[in-house]
Amino acid sequence: MNKSDVQDKAQDWKEKAADTVQDLKSKAQDKARDLQQTAKQWQQKAVESSRRAAEATDEYVHENTWSVLVTVGLSCLIVGILIGRSRD
Repeated sequence: MNKSDVQDKAQDWKEKAADTVQDLKSKAQDKARDLQQTAKQWQQKAVESSRRAAEATDEYVHENTWSVLVTVGLSCLIVGILIGRSRD
């Protein structure tokens, strides 16, 4: 093996390494795009789910105003009593 053979071999390895790096970079970018898309889908599902829950709650409160008010009032009274007892 002479000097030019070694240089050719080194050049081949350098080119293969550059190709491998480019492939890995491309795969990483593709994976990052996929993860970003998945995150956006999860966010959209969470927003839709939260919106449906809020609408259902709003509808229930409008249909059962007095029972909700009584329940909230009694709950606050019980919590207030329990907090008051813990300070004594």
